[in-house]
Amino acid sequence: MKKILLLLFAALLLVLVACNNNDDEAEEEENEEVEEEENEEDDETGMMDMLTFNVDTETEEEYVTFQMNLTNDTEDEVELTFNSAQRYEIVISDAEGEEVYRYSDDMMFTQAIDYVDLAAGDTLELEQQWDYRGSDGQRLEEGTYDYTVELVATEINGEEIEEGIYSSEGSIDIPATEENNEQADDVDESGSTSGDSSEDNSSSDNSGSSGEEDQSGEGMFRNVEVTGSSGSYTVTGEAEVPEGAFQYTVEDGHMMLVEEETVQIEGGPGYHSFEIEVDIPEEDLPNFGVISMVLYWYNSETGEQDDHYPVTLESLNQ
Repeated sequence: MKKILLLLFAALLLVLVACNNNDDEAEEEENEEVEEEENEEDDETGMMDMLTFNVDTETEEEYVTFQMNLTNDTEDEVELTFNSAQRYEIVISDAEGEEVYRYSDDMMFTQAIDYVDLAAGDTLELEQQWDYRGSDGQRLEEGTYDYTVELVATEINGEEIEEGIYSSEGSIDIPATEENNEQADDVDESGSTSGDSSEDNSSSDNSGSSGEEDQSGEGMFRNVEVTGSSGSYTVTGEAEVPEGAFQYTVEDGHMMLVEEETVQIEGGPGYHSFEIEVDIPEEDLPNFGVISMVLYWYNSETGEQDDHYPVTLESLNQ
């Protein structure tokens, strides 16, 4: 009988020890999971503290410019890893939250791992213009639209970046075109002069048959046309600039292909014709993307660039 009791006691003791070990193992696993989650949060917070990503927008009648700045806030150089030549993504949504434009759509970037070194305290400056055209190629209606701009780097110093860490959200107001404003004025005038004397009707008929060119949408530049391809282009048009000269650059959205050049035109009031010859070496041409020229002039009062006028020289995505 004593032997049976001893055996039962030993078995009970083994069960208690096993249960205690299981509880310890479960608690240890739970502690490890919590510690792992805290480490991930610390890593994410650490990455956010390393770099500051800011986005400013400058809205004009024909386009908006997104100015992106990525600053290294550490005392050491950091290495950014990108999976392609794409550096950022821009998404535009309407008031209902529907996506109406995505920068990377119809764009093909060089598919190769790329590394960008950013020294301590340095800032990586990026810039992208958008001409208010939606995914269907048509200019969007005037109104307020939301944007999300995100850096698409995948790693910092070899550590994977959590998606969305370096992003910025905001809104822009797409202005009405001058043509839309003129149409609205015509409606107002027709409503206010309905049944009036024939003098106004006569004036309207004369302006419609005068043969003058439609001035709607004109600024410092007009009648701009492009011919050529594969890096060799001729750009012609007319300009009316106070200083008798204007400037241009050529880029592909990522790289400056032609640094700032100055074009001299005839002085005096009114528009004057110009012709620009652009030759980009074959080795400098991108494989994909859009080659664009930006025309502008320097305002003598402010010393700043004014009246930016984007011109598409060639789309390499087709």
